Amino acid sequence: MARILPLTPTDTSHYGELRQGWAVCQLSDVIELYSGQDLTPDRYNDCKLGIPYITGASCLEKGRVLVNRWTETPQTHSCFGDLLLTCKGAGVGKMAISHLEDAHIARQIMAIRPYCDVSIKYLQYTLSASVGDLIEQANGLIPGIRREIVLDFSLSLPPLAEQHRIVAAIESVFAVIDKIDQSKGDLAAGVTAAKSKILSLAVTGKLVPQDDSDEPASVLFDRICAERTNLIKAGKIKPGKREKEVSETRDNSHYGKLPVGWEFAPIGSLFDIVGGGTPSTLQSEYWDDGKPWFSSADIDDSGKITPRRSVTQLGIENSTTNVVEKDSVIVVTRIGLGKVAVLDRDMCFSQDSQALISFSKETLYSRYVYYVLFHEMQSLKHSGRGTTISGITKKQLTDAMFPLPPLAEQRRIADSIDVLYRILEEIMSNIK
Repeated sequence: MARILPLTPTDTSHYGELRQGWAVCQLSDVIELYSGQDLTPDRYNDCKLGIPYITGASCLEKGRVLVNRWTETPQTHSCFGDLLLTCKGAGVGKMAISHLEDAHIARQIMAIRPYCDVSIKYLQYTLSASVGDLIEQANGLIPGIRREIVLDFSLSLPPLAEQHRIVAAIESVFAVIDKIDQSKGDLAAGVTAAKSKILSLAVTGKLVPQDDSDEPASVLFDRICAERTNLIKAGKIKPGKREKEVSETRDNSHYGKLPVGWEFAPIGSLFDIVGGGTPSTLQSEYWDDGKPWFSSADIDDSGKITPRRSVTQLGIENSTTNVVEKDSVIVVTRIGLGKVAVLDRDMCFSQDSQALISFSKETLYSRYVYYVLFHEMQSLKHSGRGTTISGITKKQLTDAMFPLPPLAEQRRIADSIDVLYRILEEIMSNIK
């Protein structure tokens, strides 16, 4: 049984009936409490001269004491096995058991040292469970735990052997929690890998079965080319490279052999690629009225766009930004490289992105385009180049090959990905 010194009368009603051999005391009955003292800069160093100087919460991390200052003129000492408690300032309540033979502690630190048979780890876990209550008793503008609050703390104290058993049980539970956290990390990594695999299957025609009755993609492609030719003749878009020239500039070996009914086509043969811009922020008449305008920072990782500003018609006319129609696909090619989004309304955008506007909207399903481009951008990111920022050029985007299935299959693929992603995102939500 623990050797208990004469106890201070303590209200034990909140503990209920104690087990045989247990006692209740104030912390002052079983510990010595040492308050720290700050040193002036001329009395400490970073050259490892003297003994460690523990300055505050930043020195207590994950139950360990970190040392980055030393002093040759110590005054308030902590020794090996003391429980160090942050009592003032940011990080109040942080604790660690000292592994240092001798150290000077600053005024933000108290050293708790038992002088009878009390397990220091048992004290640490007991105080950790109540540290919120201790902080609530503090007063003043700066968060702090006063000496009397610590000394008056009511401690339920079992025999020493039982203290050790309780500590062992707590640490075994913490070990399980650590394993669960690791498993969560593994599961999160697994979810990310699963999403990548789903996309890989989708863009190679292996996610959903083919339907022989679907109109083949070659017919879609001919229709797109015809519409592109009409747009060029009408002067609505500029002529670009011939499809054959473009298709030979990009390796599509990572896609493998596509299913019957699919086609490969350069992105530049399917979409008009339009850049963005930013009106001068010095001209107030260009901003905050008119069309929504977004930068890459307004696109989250799921492809949702939340514009924070809008631009006036005058701002559009006096900049390189463009108004792009709903359902166009946005690809971030500079800052924020790799983000992809589908417009839910007409918008303008910054120079960090390119908009892909289908030459023939009836032949391409925007959600399928989104998923293919997201997959393709992960590949292009590895070949990103630039002087001050990582990015890809418009030519790289134009030359990238696009796996084109029948329109009906595009919809089946996108719908399947949506369902599978929702399941995976629910798993991620649950493990968080």
